[in-house]
Amino acid sequence: MDYTNAFIQATLSPGEKVYMFLPRGWENQGKVLKLKKSVYGHAQELLAWFKKLKQGLEDTGFRPSSMDPCLFISDKVIRVIYVDDCLIFARDIKDLDAAIQKMVDIGFQLQ
Repeated sequence: MDYTNAFIQATLSPGEKVYMFLPRGWENQGKVLKLKKSVYGHAQELLAWFKKLKQGLEDTGFRPSSMDPCLFISDKVIRVIYVDDCLIFARDIKDLDAAIQKMVDIGFQLQ
């Protein structure tokens, strides 16, 4: 499973101030934009995304493994996270569908 536009789904921390120059071709060259969300290429995009994903998984009943921070376990489903991809395992397909739907219900975009 893949999270669509994963990094731009993540909001930056309230105290984090990140600015970028306007892209070439835009008017007002030399001005900067203050970002509200992470963007591809931003140095902390992975951390912002992982924090958002971890919170979403915990909100839907998953807990991180004490052995591997990318392994999340619930009563019936196991998830392994690699950047913006996810392997998901369960004995029953209905449990997989329910776990995926919970993430969609709280606002995650999935493929």
